[in-house]
Amino acid sequence: MVWDYRAGKDVRRLQANRPGPDSFTQAFARASDGRTAVTNRDGLRGWDLATGQQLFGPAGGPRHTGAVQALAFLPGGREVGSVGSGSELVRWDLGGGRSVSRLPRAAGPGI
Repeated sequence: MVWDYRAGKDVRRLQANRPGPDSFTQAFARASDGRTAVTNRDGLRGWDLATGQQLFGPAGGPRHTGAVQALAFLPGGREVGSVGSGSELVRWDLGGGRSVSRLPRAAGPGI
């Protein structure tokens, strides 16, 4: 669900998950232009927020060993970084809909 806080209502529902009580998004990030978003549930998916249409997904390539906990658009808006419960960082290319690099968990405490 995409919420318009000024209007106090939902304006768009993004449908990619199976219906039911466990159909939720684990992580969400919106691009700085406000037109594109990514979610993670059953794989990374890109969205056009104006139409609600899925742009890509689920994305291919190496994934996380655990659940995705956070997503963020990287500078330039063409890539997204995701962090999983296994503490690894995955960088995703939105144009190709694939992961392009994976940084494994570092030894010692994380940030």
